[in-house]
Amino acid sequence: LLPTEKIALYPWGAGPAPPIDYQVLVDITSFERDSTGECVLTAFWRIAKGDGSEILLTRRSSFREPVGAAAEDSTTDPYHEIAAAMSKNVERLSREIVDALRAL
Repeated sequence: LLPTEKIALYPWGAGPAPPIDYQVLVDITSFERDSTGECVLTAFWRIAKGDGSEILLTRRSSFREPVGAAAEDSTTDPYHEIAAAMSKNVERLSREIVDALRAL
């Protein structure tokens, strides 16, 4: 989603931390299939300066994705439908964060 390969995951390996422009911190508070049968992803996230000295943006995101009809059919394995819906929510969160980074 970002046109770069310069992405470092925390915690850093041995040695000094890599030079970074921004930190993205994500706290996922809900990632499940709820009682309505939809998959839900709720997260609080923020973007900080690379050194962590200033929070540039703070957001709460919530996404709901219906699970495919195959998951409701008791004769089939519903897990691939649930996984697809959860994956869609992760994609939406990723795109929202990328859009925010591009706007900085």
